[in-house]
Amino acid sequence: MNKVDLYIWANDYSSNTGEGRLARNFISILQKEYPGSIIKIKTWKQEFIIENNKIEKSYITQKNNCFYKYLIFIFGIFYLWSKRKNKIVYVNYLPLWNFLIFLLLPKKTILGPITGGVKVDKINNLENFVRILIFPIFYKISLFIINFKFKRALFSTNLLKKYIKNKKNQKFFYGYIYNLFNYNSNFSKKKYDLVFYNRNYNSKKNYLVKEIISKLPNNLKICVIGDKYRGNNFINKGYVVHKKVLRFICQSKMAFATSENLLSLFAIDCYNSGVKLIYDKQTLLDNTISNKNSLMINYKNPKESSKTILGQLSLYKFKEDSTFTKFLDKKKYQLRIFLKHYFENNL
Repeated sequence: MNKVDLYIWANDYSSNTGEGRLARNFISILQKEYPGSIIKIKTWKQEFIIENNKIEKSYITQKNNCFYKYLIFIFGIFYLWSKRKNKIVYVNYLPLWNFLIFLLLPKKTILGPITGGVKVDKINNLENFVRILIFPIFYKISLFIINFKFKRALFSTNLLKKYIKNKKNQKFFYGYIYNLFNYNSNFSKKKYDLVFYNRNYNSKKNYLVKEIISKLPNNLKICVIGDKYRGNNFINKGYVVHKKVLRFICQSKMAFATSENLLSLFAIDCYNSGVKLIYDKQTLLDNTISNKNSLMINYKNPKESSKTILGQLSLYKFKEDSTFTKFLDKKKYQLRIFLKHYFENNL
């Protein structure tokens, strides 16, 4: 193998997880910006070499637990320090609350999209206590470090913008996630009325969705991905590879978005697949979503919400939304300009 041009640390490079897909998308942009470069991608137990746009990989199964998500970044920081004389990148599991990552990384590191900003209504458990009272302090520490240490920063969404004093700071770009919107008009025949990504996390507030579902008629076919959900009209698919997730989404008419983030990768997959998105009016909106292909309801009023959903199911049709398309085009153009300067200034 020839000399490596670019060393990348990724906590997750899987094609089946949100963080892994975010990393792959960001790295694909790097490849286009530096065609012909030899890229080495390192994870805890994986190593990928990209040469001539072909991947040669040494693979060992990677576990997706708290250690890998929240502690393995320390190994990644040491790895990038060992390669600091080269071009280096840190791509994912980059939450703004983890100020240690920003503090300890080499100054010349290219940062992948920074994430975070889950909405929490009240303090009713330890997790919410940390999110409401502790995380904002960590956010400020991280932002101070980023402003002082790094030339530019890329944020996945707008959810963290409220914590930044100078919101027009040209060093920051908000909304990288819009780069993943890619509407496909070739739809599958609809087999399911609704699709639901069920995760038994308190922050997901899926208990609200389940209350709404309990008010819907039993003859509806509801596809459940992720954690199993009991019921006569539920078709549980479990945890499946992303290709199968897309297939089940394409076969559905409408989908429930989680309350904490309307622009999750699941929600984006739904839009790309021609599926109408149901979301809570209390959701912290990240700028905008297609108004013609989304349905706002009150998750805390399951009876009224179930009636609204039934009415929309009978009239289901995915519509062309020129306003949202123009917004996406503008956002993607702004991202290309930002990244061009971002890479030039750091590499």
